Amino acid sequence: MDIKTRQVIREDKEIILDILRDEIGRQYAEEINWEIDDVIYKRRNARGIVMINPEIIGYASWRKRVESICLETIGIRRELRGGGFGSELLKKAIEFAKVDFPNAQMINLVTDADARRNISFYAKNGFEASGIVNDEFIYGTPQIHMSLKI
Repeated sequence: MDIKTRQVIREDKEIILDILRDEIGRQYAEEINWEIDDVIYKRRNARGIVMINPEIIGYASWRKRVESICLETIGIRRELRGGGFGSELLKKAIEFAKVDFPNAQMINLVTDADARRNISFYAKNGFEASGIVNDEFIYGTPQIHMSLKI
């Protein structure tokens, strides 16, 4: 798969929000908006890329947290899911993140514990469950933490 990626720019924001709108819950919308701004303006160690084929079809973001990288968001246009684009985008995001933060040894992420499709996707791509936290972001919604040694 020969897909192009590039860093996120300001003009990408609405397209990214459109891609993620059906993937994220209403509760996370404000956080995603702030996250994209952090990525665009490189605030708080945030970085991100978009996947282009030839228009934007995916988005991934991460940030440095102490001695690790936190994968914050990854999303592919709904009609293209299941075609390998997500795995390719994840691979590219990890490559970029390792360049951005070369001393990091782990990539960590958090997803809803009942998001079986997400958990399966990350496990297929080498992540392992490292714990479950109740009520971390939303009361009554447990979160699963997953990690990948890099």
